[in-house]
Amino acid sequence: MIALVVLVLGTAALGVWWSARQGAVRAPRETPVGIDWASSGIALADRVTFVQFSAEVCAACRSTSRVLGGLTGSRSGVEHREVLVDDHLDLVRTLGVLRTPTVLVVDGGGREVARMSGVVSDTQARQALSRVPAAALETEGEAHS
Repeated sequence: MIALVVLVLGTAALGVWWSARQGAVRAPRETPVGIDWASSGIALADRVTFVQFSAEVCAACRSTSRVLGGLTGSRSGVEHREVLVDDHLDLVRTLGVLRTPTVLVVDGGGREVARMSGVVSDTQARQALSRVPAAALETEGEAHS
């Protein structure tokens, strides 16, 4: 009986821990400088791009894609690019992508400024955007005034 209680409590604790990590905004990993996004077929926005690494059979990826698509549609200078991991294994290895979906927030210079794994909510996506320097999020007119 005691073993069963310990197993149930351990499983519950693991579930709470796993749930808390879903979509959490984390600091970027140390990635190699000078990743050529264009040669990988990924066109970055001038200011901020959500680069989402997905798999074809990933329900969480579709949900995250809807959230990011809605957010980028309402903000200028912010784009969303979805990348299939099977088509970009070299980039997956280089960037240390371990699960899908993984979303990198990349500034206009191609540098990763934040990272999220798992289902991403609108609130978490906005929190990730807050890690981008304010100058990168200004509109073109404001940047030159």
